[in-house]
Amino acid sequence: MARVYEGLAAIKNDMVSMDRKNSSQERLGQVLSEMRNEQYQNQKKVEALFCETNDTIRKNAVKTSNINHHFSLSVESPYTLGSFSVMFAGIVALSVALYFSVRTDNAQADNDLKYRYIKMKGEATPEQLVELENLFGPNRDNERIRQMREDVEDYEEAVQRQTTLTEQARLKEQAARELDSKAKFIKDKSITDEPKK
Repeated sequence: MARVYEGLAAIKNDMVSMDRKNSSQERLGQVLSEMRNEQYQNQKKVEALFCETNDTIRKNAVKTSNINHHFSLSVESPYTLGSFSVMFAGIVALSVALYFSVRTDNAQADNDLKYRYIKMKGEATPEQLVELENLFGPNRDNERIRQMREDVEDYEEAVQRQTTLTEQARLKEQAARELDSKAKFIKDKSITDEPKK
């Protein structure tokens, strides 16, 4: 009988726990239902606000009109003629400035070549200076100037090579003297000298 009572007690406990579960599920269902209702109400409020905002915007909206600007480019317009005149004057001024700046560079290059030519010759008489000025000035002979430039460059290159070779010869001679003095020192050194420690 004790077993029967235990079995009945266990069944009673199971029934109580099932009732509790059913009541929690009912409560959960009620909470979910309340949340759905609240969400539905909030959605209706948002829709109402959206409609109200759209209506307000439509009422307060300023109607814009299209404004079209037409530009015409014709000689009759005073601004067109003036603009072209200013641009033409600017182009002429810049062209003249460019011409004179290039001319200045050419004059400096010519003066440099004249200096290097006189330096190559070693001296210049007044007659030679007048001839040089005439060659580069009013009676400009570009072929002779080109030949003069080549001659000056060849001369300068030869002088540079000669300077390099002279320096190399000097260094070799100096090294030979040092080796000769070292050889004499070793030759004169007697066998009886004590070695350095």
